[in-house]
Order: sequence, then structure tokens, then C-alpha cells
Amino acid sequence: MFFYLMDECYDKCQDDDLGMFLSSISPEIWEDGMPTERCVYEDWRRLNKDIVVNEENIIEISAYFLEYYEKEHSYHLARAKEILRKTANDAMVRRATVRAQAMCNKHHYKE
Repeated sequence: MFFYLMDECYDKCQDDDLGMFLSSISPEIWEDGMPTERCVYEDWRRLNKDIVVNEENIIEISAYFLEYYEKEHSYHLARAKEILRKTANDAMVRRATVRAQAMCNKHHYKE
């Protein structure tokens, strides 16, 4: 769901750093549905291991994850965080959820 929510943000801002970040985590590039940079996926899992990520908390968790990536990897994701905090809404989250569910159904992810 995170990737698709960030893709919604990218549609609004076309930020270069966000675009580079998304290209490294896209589940749509490879046939197995896994991101090119699996370490990003592992970071997501590690940082959210005790949290049930859902439609109610995905915006907050996504903003936190972007902050982590800014600090750890020198991305500049301020515009994406601003969109998440100020303009992200239930419709964006729902579209991201539907797209994520379609990928889960296609690839039979275990998590």
C-alpha cells in the first residue's frame, strides 16, 4: 500500500527524489512483484514490525518512513511529506489499497 500511496503523491508533485525512490521500490518492474531494492522493503518491515499497517494509519506511517529515508539516505522528500500531511485523503488511501490488493492477488504475497 505504501508504494501506491507514494505514487499518488508523485502524481501531485512530480518530485525527482520521490521518483527515484519509487523506481527503486516499485512492485511493477519485475515479474515477481518485488522491488528492485529489497533493502527498502526490509527497512519497512523492520520499522513497522510491531504495527498493523492499515488504511487508518498508512499516511502517518508513510510520513515517518519518508523521514527515516531522508535521514538515512539523503533523499529530499519534503514535498511528498507535505502532500501526505496536508492533502492526502481517504480517496487516495482507498485507491492505493485497491492497487496494492490487486498486486497481492496477482503475486500471492505471504505478508
